[in-house]
Amino acid sequence: MPKVLVQSYTEPGYEPIPSLRLSDDEYGRALQCFVGACTDAVPINIKERSMFLARRRSRPMTGWWLIGGKMMPDELKEQSMVRCFQRETKLELPPESFSLVAVFDYRWKNRQQEPQQIGCHMGGVLHLYRRTFSSTAPPG
Repeated sequence: MPKVLVQSYTEPGYEPIPSLRLSDDEYGRALQCFVGACTDAVPINIKERSMFLARRRSRPMTGWWLIGGKMMPDELKEQSMVRCFQRETKLELPPESFSLVAVFDYRWKNRQQEPQQIGCHMGGVLHLYRRTFSSTAPPG
């Protein structure tokens, strides 16, 4: 597997950025100004050589997709991965349970927020969660 450079930098004197929730209209406008970042994970069943995906109902990606979500302003990618994975699976895992394997650019043709026909550009970091577990039980 190719190596991935993993580096975080925090400038001395940095103060945490307070997180806030935007209305759909504000968030839609923000998507036209900034590239958002998502942290995603794919649980891999080593024994059965299979992977688990989540069912998404909202744009930009509907159907079977990765487990994860968007990063909050004051999160490192590892903190975001733990929070998003726990939110979607109810499993509380330490950051070292995940290994970073890829960095992506996603450019979607549409989005959930109005105007939906204007796409969005998202960055993503993909992690693997490797374990041997029964395919009839959730990963844990």
